Amino acid sequence: MFARYYQLDVHRKAEIGFPGLVTSWSQKFQHEAESGNTRWKAEGREIASDLVISGRGNTAQYLSIPPEYGLSPRGRTGKTCLMTTTLQAAVLADGRYFCEAPRWHDGRFWFSDFYAHEVCSIGLDGDVRVELTIDDQPSGLSWLPDGRLLVVAMIARQVLRREHDGSVITHADLNEVATFLANDMIVDDTGQAYVGNFGFDLHGYINEHGIEALFGALFTDPAPFMASLALVTPTGGVTVAADSLLFPNGMVLLDGGSTLVVAQTLGMELTAFDRATDGTLSNRRPWASLVFADGSMVVPDGIADDGRGGIWVANALAREVVRVEPGGEITHRITTSQTAFACAVGGPEGRHILACTAPTSDDALAGATRNGRLEIVEI
Repeated sequence: MFARYYQLDVHRKAEIGFPGLVTSWSQKFQHEAESGNTRWKAEGREIASDLVISGRGNTAQYLSIPPEYGLSPRGRTGKTCLMTTTLQAAVLADGRYFCEAPRWHDGRFWFSDFYAHEVCSIGLDGDVRVELTIDDQPSGLSWLPDGRLLVVAMIARQVLRREHDGSVITHADLNEVATFLANDMIVDDTGQAYVGNFGFDLHGYINEHGIEALFGALFTDPAPFMASLALVTPTGGVTVAADSLLFPNGMVLLDGGSTLVVAQTLGMELTAFDRATDGTLSNRRPWASLVFADGSMVVPDGIADDGRGGIWVANALAREVVRVEPGGEITHRITTSQTAFACAVGGPEGRHILACTAPTSDDALAGATRNGRLEIVEI
């Protein structure tokens, strides 16, 4: 079911004439895993055994290649190349509307389906269960320390709580903080939660003005598009955790919970904060800019901690999930069949990446047909 073949997009960097003047180009390699044997190929040619991968764990970053493979057509010859691993996801389930907020919990991936109004779970065998239905669009999911489920109700701008007896009540009201649809959420091991929101009518603006006009307006004056991140206490109190964010979306906790990283979808940045024990945030700083020197960008939607120093990022403008390291280096790409809007790490050994994909996030289109998919790869 899972991809056994993947490519390495190897970006060779070399100094051209002057120290510090750097150019780059790429050549694709393919790794084949068959019956436990490993071979490396460069454009169909098998590479000699002196090809060496170095790095930590299964996030190898550098490739040493014999000079005869022509990665240095000009400039100073060298063998060390920055490596990006590309994997292909497989469809685990389809026929959904628009899936979001995947989480690994109790041996299954849980997720929300906006327009089915369902919280569901799926096993690695593709078995889907409906866990909860609400009269709203569910988004962010997590659990309190005692096991009670929390669900973000997007339209009502509330966090709902499912009690042990199955009843569903309001845990927190976000309307004083969220200026448009509430969205993703993360909960720490004490029950403190952070909840993001759109900040403004994103799809309405795009439908009226176009996405190019949106990015132009964000560059000219981002203030009208800013949103605040809500901090929700274990008892349901709500305060502003951080403001002046451009669509605070997916989040992860790093460093044992002392660091919060927030995906600013419209800021094209993963932004880090230090966390105090009461949940307050300080020392805001970029964790990774996702606008690159070649003009490309990643628009971060849902994100997931890989447990090895990197963060998986669903790119809301592309058919991919990328693994990003501090500073913005992309080490892995997972190619999906549709645009990726959310991702999660899970599986028995934490080696499965689940992506929520759809042709579009436009509410009118995504809610009209069941084109959403769950896609998966094992790394």
